[in-house]
Amino acid sequence: EHELVKFQIFYKLKKLGFEVWSEVIFTNKKRADIVSIDLKTGEGYIIEILHTETEKDFQNKVNSYPLDFELFHVKTKDFDIETFEI
Repeated sequence: EHELVKFQIFYKLKKLGFEVWSEVIFTNKKRADIVSIDLKTGEGYIIEILHTETEKDFQNKVNSYPLDFELFHVKTKDFDIETFEI
């Protein structure tokens, strides 16, 4: 489920014109599920997919990501790509 949701988000963002990468490892060795850049605005986004992880797990990661990116998380349970937006 984790990989399916990641793929759905990756594919949707690519179709919308974003540059997208998955499993990005930062210099501090922390890993993000999806990193994307809106090529129209230059804004960056980090998206975490929560399947077995909890909200607390996500909050523990927040401070380890670059401040230039807006952070999002989605849960695999009941995920609907049609309603996903950043």
